Amino acid sequence: MQVKYIGPNAKIDSIPGVGLNWEPGQQRDVTSTVAAHLLFYSDTWVKGDEESNKTVPESQDKSRVEAGDKEEPIDFLEEDKRPDEPVPVVNFHAMNKDGLMKFAEDHLTEKMDKRWKEDVLRERVTRSWAKQHMDEG
Repeated sequence: MQVKYIGPNAKIDSIPGVGLNWEPGQQRDVTSTVAAHLLFYSDTWVKGDEESNKTVPESQDKSRVEAGDKEEPIDFLEEDKRPDEPVPVVNFHAMNKDGLMKFAEDHLTEKMDKRWKEDVLRERVTRSWAKQHMDEG
């Protein structure tokens, strides 16, 4: 389905999973699902004319388009496989020094030194926990 951008300035659409750069008057072939999301904003996008000359990005090979090779309609990008919250939430500030040491022993691969002050221990445990979970992703 053809969708035309009618805004006055260049814009990147804010549709999650799409994020295309649009120039004023530019028309693109998108899937009906993407079109439905864009056309919801009728002051910015309108249904395009299927027969009109399509705006061809400079980076695209014009000879291919003129030869009749049709590009696939633009669709949503594949979903990001990361969880919404990459690091499980643990309230380290509610733990005292003994609680931090116990947590480190039970959940962390990095060893913590009981001689550290509580605030230093909390910082090290927090950093180690975040690093450990970021490395898994």
